[in-house]
Amino acid sequence: MNKIALATGVLLVFVIAGAAGFIYSGLYDISATTPHSDITYRVMETVREQSIKRMARDVKVPELGDPEKVHSGFRNFHAMCITCHSPPGQEASEISKGLYPKAPSLVDVAKRRTPAEMFIIIKRGIKMSGMPAWEPTHSGEEMWALVAFLNQFQYMAPNEYQEAAAYYMKSGKSEAMHH
Repeated sequence: MNKIALATGVLLVFVIAGAAGFIYSGLYDISATTPHSDITYRVMETVREQSIKRMARDVKVPELGDPEKVHSGFRNFHAMCITCHSPPGQEASEISKGLYPKAPSLVDVAKRRTPAEMFIIIKRGIKMSGMPAWEPTHSGEEMWALVAFLNQFQYMAPNEYQEAAAYYMKSGKSEAMHH
């Protein structure tokens, strides 16, 4: 029994030393121009998905159909999100083109995420993705308004988005709500 414990301890020391050597060697390419390996990508994707699902489990979703809430969410989307998440019919921004991982299409996100999951992502952000946490600067009501807009956004054609953007730009209502 002592030989097994000793062998396990020696193996553990070698694994830790090897991991430390790799970490401090600088060999892992962290540049945004080099994609992750398949295994790294799969592990990160699984961790992210499971974390979002766990955090969203107990979130109580308010009524999202109020037109004023949707319009408020549009204003915040237009002011805060379009730099990374291009709206329908618009070319990706220079910042968006340089992101890795790429910012997802919010039309696709709205189609596959629950409102609670979208709220968690907006509220808490996602580490190592460029997605900021909006909780420090925005109220829960403002974040839910963004979710309400995203629920409608998935059905917007490019011309509908452009018409809404033109209306808000002309009426001076394009700025995000701040405290």
